[in-house]
Parts: sequence; structure tokens; C-alpha cells
Amino acid sequence: MSGDSVNHGRIAIRFTSMFDSHLEGSSCIVGNSDVKVKIVKTQNYTYPDVSVTCDDRDKATTQYITYPSLIVEVLSPSTEAYDRGSKFRLYANNPVLQDYLLVSSTSIKIDLYHKKDNKR
Repeated sequence: MSGDSVNHGRIAIRFTSMFDSHLEGSSCIVGNSDVKVKIVKTQNYTYPDVSVTCDDRDKATTQYITYPSLIVEVLSPSTEAYDRGSKFRLYANNPVLQDYLLVSSTSIKIDLYHKKDNKR
């Protein structure tokens, strides 16, 4: 289920708009919570609040993306543990993902997880 508050939705819209505007004219695709992200080497999908892919392999599919370089999750009290735990571990296995951004919907707080050269 998507966000559970107006604030959650507004934050997600602003991040989607910001990345879409910034990447306009590039070959990258910015997705909102309607765009499925396939978990690499599984048949599972997630629906992050915002995703960005610049990978040409994602242009070959119309139902989902598999290789996002950025995923943004807007945290809500009901989803924060999953977004920080199990979902984060699913995303961490993606070889292309570089940044995982967690944005609080209840306080002014952002956590950015950036993959280092050693893939950690």
C-alpha cells in the first residue's frame, strides 16, 4: 500500500518532480509509485515512491524497470521498518543501484545510502 498521509504523497510528488525536471532531456526515466521495480534474480517487484533508471536495458520493457540507479522511499510509521530492513536488503543486491534515499514524512530527516566502489 502506498503512503498513509497527505504529507507522504506531497513529499513523493516533489521528489518525483525535482528529478524529472533535473533529468529532462536525458535518456533517464523517472518513475513514481506506479512504476514497478523488479528485484534482480527474482520474480518479485516493489513499488518505490520514486525511482530513476538510466540503464538501456530498462528501455526494452514497458511493465517495469529492473536497473534503477536511484530509489527514494518516503517513510511512514507503518512502513519504515520494512523500508530500512527487508526492502533495503532486496535493493542492495542490485548491481546498478547507487543511491537509496529514505525521507521521513513526519520530521525533517533524510538518510542517503550510497554504494561505494567495493559495492557495499
